[in-house]
Amino acid sequence: MWIGDLRVAPLRRRRGWGRRLVRAAEGVARAMSSHVVTVFPLVHAVPFWQRLGYRPHDRTARVYVKIVTAAEE
Repeated sequence: MWIGDLRVAPLRRRRGWGRRLVRAAEGVARAMSSHVVTVFPLVHAVPFWQRLGYRPHDRTARVYVKIVTAAEE
C-alpha cells in the first residue's frame, strides 16, 4: 500500500496528528492484508517517517517502506 500524501495544517503540527493518520493508514493496510506500506517522503519529512519505523527501500533511498504486521495493532 502507498501513502501518497500526508499533510497536517501548520497550526496542528507537533501534536501527534501526523502519527495518528499514519497509524490509521497502517491499520487499513493490515485490514487489506497488505504487509508493506510505502511512502515517497519530501526531504524535510524523512525524520518524521524514520521515527515511525520507515526505512529506505533497498534499491532506492528516496522510497521508504515499513513492514506492518498484526502484532503492531
